[in-house]
Amino acid sequence: MSKPKDYKPLAKFLSVFLGSNCEILLCDTEKFLHIENPLENSYHIGDSLDDLHQKFLNDPNCNSLPYTMNYRTITSSGEKLRSATFFIRDQETLTGFLTINWKMTEFLQVRDILDNIINGTIPKNTSPASETSQQPAEYYETLSVSVSELISSVMSEARVRFQTTPDRFTAEEKLSIVREMDKRGVFLVKGSVSEVAKEIKSSEATIYRYLHQINNK
Repeated sequence: MSKPKDYKPLAKFLSVFLGSNCEILLCDTEKFLHIENPLENSYHIGDSLDDLHQKFLNDPNCNSLPYTMNYRTITSSGEKLRSATFFIRDQETLTGFLTINWKMTEFLQVRDILDNIINGTIPKNTSPASETSQQPAEYYETLSVSVSELISSVMSEARVRFQTTPDRFTAEEKLSIVREMDKRGVFLVKGSVSEVAKEIKSSEATIYRYLHQINNK
């Protein structure tokens, strides 16, 4: 198979097997061709490519990648997704994308419940008013930290750890910084790749390459 439209049966198969929490997007290099299990009303057949697929199209690193997986995205309504994109080619020419967006909301809720059981923390939404003040301070502070603050915090730590400024960070140091930001959930938020790229004096393509390297180890 080399033409994006030939992947419609595969998209249907994946949507049935993976279930309704998995959105399957099939695109050529200009527009969306087919959508299974839409998670929201953001994409429509015939719409032009969104920013993410356009970045893939313009990223020279994608010319040598068969796919990218386990990168994180977020919907306009705040749903956290784990995503993967297969690059469709005709010989060496990129002709389209098959993207899987897997909604993580329910899994994150289960993880929080397990964390509460394991760590003995009373969930915030079930705590009696009289007990709220007894919760660890960091439990609430973590939830209130913005992405910009997280990025700033990691950058401050990096300056101290590497004893240099961002314009002098080595590739290994930048990779270490991106890994730490990924662990703290920075890249779950739309637009964070651009912000991180500016902070560490790199291109967005480089950040995507680092994330691909991190998530495929």
